Amino acid sequence: MPEQETVAPKIPHRYGLTHTSNSDNECASELDRNHVITVVQTKKPLGKRFHKNPDGTVSKESIIKMGVGTAVMYHVSTPESLKTLLEKVGNDPRAAIINSSFEGIEIGETFYIGTARAIERMTGIPKSDRARQKGVHNIVQNGKTYKVIGRFKENVRPSSWQLLDRDNDAHTPEQFSKMSPMAWLKAVLRLIPGATEVTYCHAPSTSSRVLLDGVPVGGDNGHFGVQFSDAADVERFRTAVLVSAVENGMSWRKPRHSRTDPDTVIGYSLTTLIDTSVLTPGRLVFVGKPVVGSGLTVAALVVTIHRSESTPRLDTTKLVLPSGDRIREVTRNAGVEMSVQGSASGLKVTSSDLTLDTDRDCRRQCHYGSCTVGAW
Repeated sequence: MPEQETVAPKIPHRYGLTHTSNSDNECASELDRNHVITVVQTKKPLGKRFHKNPDGTVSKESIIKMGVGTAVMYHVSTPESLKTLLEKVGNDPRAAIINSSFEGIEIGETFYIGTARAIERMTGIPKSDRARQKGVHNIVQNGKTYKVIGRFKENVRPSSWQLLDRDNDAHTPEQFSKMSPMAWLKAVLRLIPGATEVTYCHAPSTSSRVLLDGVPVGGDNGHFGVQFSDAADVERFRTAVLVSAVENGMSWRKPRHSRTDPDTVIGYSLTTLIDTSVLTPGRLVFVGKPVVGSGLTVAALVVTIHRSESTPRLDTTKLVLPSGDRIREVTRNAGVEMSVQGSASGLKVTSSDLTLDTDRDCRRQCHYGSCTVGAW
């Protein structure tokens, strides 16, 4: 295994967090799983690297693409325990979180987590054989047996704790980018029927912790950690909140750039106040300490808690998806038509956001590595 992608299994208990097992917890097993957050660690820094350019601007890049790391699931039952977890992880440049639990793994148990390619390398099961790769596998490391599991949709269960991620960029309309964090959250809640407030933990984004001459380079970007009343609704809500934003005039088109030529726009996608990709079950969320170059400093992560006695959890189920015809109509009018279909495994969302210049990864079909839609 490449050194930058793995570490020998060590329980990261230095976070000082309490694990709750099913045997000594008054809650049922199902409830435990609903309130779990997974912490992932790698041997080398994981997340974002920032450096100061000669012209005084600041650039950021991903340090590594994690193939495999070690992980522990934590039971997070209160805003206080979420605050503790985020602040501990936020001081670790080698850590990230996943707002999900993994089937077949016990809370507090150390295990390996990886991509399909990593699972193939560790178990010998081809990455093309998802049926055999999914689930838990046992490997021997340093004379001991450890579990390894793929970061696949089939293996994860969303946590009730989710992050509403604010990620202003050059494409965010000024009316939204200029909002204070509190005004921004109120605007997000307006997209959900009956939601006017909610208990949350607020954490500044990674870029907001990076300081240039004492000024955050990320402005007011950050995460609002909120607890959903129904953890199983996360994936449906991810689509429903975007459609609601389109209906309420709080969405805009964002250009998609070519992987081979970053200056070329190959299509557009719809986006809104929150980065809905963070709500994808199993996604890595980089909240660890960023790595910075000369001339930059990193502020400690300080998480604040706001309590709402009337709304301790967010009832996302009140946000109902419109009919398929209505979704196609409003999204087409917004510039990128979406089609949403339900299935036994969840929602299938199709966006008409491709052009003849859109890059396609075709390593399985040809030797070129990537090509465009027009070439097919």
